[in-house]
Amino acid sequence: AATLLSYSIAASVLALTLLLFITPVAYLIGMPAGMGEYSRRSSLILIGFIGLAFVILFSYNFKQVEEKFNAKINSYSATNTDDRAPFRRSTYQMINNAGLGRAVTGWGAGSYRWISPYYQSQEKKLQNKEGKLFLRATYAHCDWLQILAEWGVAGLLIFLAGVVWFLKWALKTTRRGRPESIPLAGACLLFLFNMWVDFPIWFTPLLFSLAFI
Repeated sequence: AATLLSYSIAASVLALTLLLFITPVAYLIGMPAGMGEYSRRSSLILIGFIGLAFVILFSYNFKQVEEKFNAKINSYSATNTDDRAPFRRSTYQMINNAGLGRAVTGWGAGSYRWISPYYQSQEKKLQNKEGKLFLRATYAHCDWLQILAEWGVAGLLIFLAGVVWFLKWALKTTRRGRPESIPLAGACLLFLFNMWVDFPIWFTPLLFSLAFI
């Protein structure tokens, strides 16, 4: 629900995937063969999802999401690229120009907001008529690129080691009789995918949600 209420198109798609696909898979595959002892728990889960559906129905601003979606479609139709591509390109240039030393250790954690404006200012789509930067972002809209820019190859490898550990844990715990592990693992995997097109790891409420999961 928190992800849906962020009104991010990518986050909304991932959250709906979790609710409409991964959750039924957890129910059908994760539940034990003998369902009698789990009937009460299943009923409580069903009531919870119905309540969540009502919260979303009465709280969600569908018009705002529709306007954002139409704006993205129009932008892509006009330029054959999405509106966040300039931020990813400028981040790539920031990484490319870092030099050997910074390629290993990165520019430093939290440095993106101070280093990136120079590279963003070279993107024409982010410039005004005078050629000056008018649209600035303090995040790359691609967490993987920003991790590489700030933490370098060393930091990225440490992060990937944690991802590999998580995948091994997910495979071990995702089995019949552990229905709760499937949506939890699915939420974390969707979080990793969302990092390609958004900035969930730099958004404190979402990062706290991931830590809670």
